[in-house]
Amino acid sequence: MDIAKIFGYAAANEAAFEKYWAGLGHERKTTFFSDLSIAECYGVDGIRDTYNRVMQEWMGNLVFITEFIVCIGLKASQWCSRKHGSTMSELYSELYYEAQDAFYKHYEGNEEACDYFFQMTD
Repeated sequence: MDIAKIFGYAAANEAAFEKYWAGLGHERKTTFFSDLSIAECYGVDGIRDTYNRVMQEWMGNLVFITEFIVCIGLKASQWCSRKHGSTMSELYSELYYEAQDAFYKHYEGNEEACDYFFQMTD
């Protein structure tokens, strides 16, 4: 693998996410979008590994985990629009709903957290 191409791909994706997020009036707090972009270079296993690590390490941080779930949803959309992206789109869609379920379970009863999540993902 050409590491320069990987990091170039990740940087371009991160810039696109930052522009999208800023357009909604938000400031990017993480590098999750580029982390997922790098993971894509290692296929499904790379994405799942990144997903598992982020979910385990950051579930307790409302802002970060919300941003991560937004990134997963955008990745599903990004891959859906590509000619040969059905496997990646399906994986990201599956992970998106899995992450949402984990969020609701973790923050069950925390109305403030759920309100924030709904506001950011709506």
